[in-house]
Order: sequence, then structure tokens, then C-alpha cells
Amino acid sequence: MTLVEANLNDRDSIFAAIKGADYVVHTASPAPLAPPKHEDELILPAVNGTKAVMEAAYSNNVRRVVITSSVAAILECKLEDRP
Repeated sequence: MTLVEANLNDRDSIFAAIKGADYVVHTASPAPLAPPKHEDELILPAVNGTKAVMEAAYSNNVRRVVITSSVAAILECKLEDRP
């Protein structure tokens, strides 16, 4: 098993990380310590990064992809409540 790093906002880095892989475990998701200024700071990198992982996996004939979530998925964060 090889651990590689990629950037959710850099599609090319995701494709490079997955090249030649048979299996992918995608564990990345934005999880800032402070509430974001806008929800898209969390949503866009998570969605676009996951889409890129799946596209790269498909392009490279990856046999299986496992996607985990983040603690951010279960925390309530209201933009109105931010300081």
C-alpha cells in the first residue's frame, strides 16, 4: 500500500496520485477549525475533489474506491452563528 497526497482543488494532482492504482481510499475533506465565511468553502472542494477521484479511478480502471466522510458531515455549523 502506498500513501499519496493530492490537493482537492487540483484535479491534476488527483489524477497523478491515482495513476497506476488498483484501489483508492479517498479520505480527504475540508474540515476547518473555524466556521467558513461561505458554505462553498467546504462544499466545492469536497464535491469537486470527490468527482475528480471518481473520474481518475474510472480512467485508470481502478478496481475499487472507498470514500470516507469527515467529522464535518455530522457537525452543525450555521453561518449565522459565526463570530
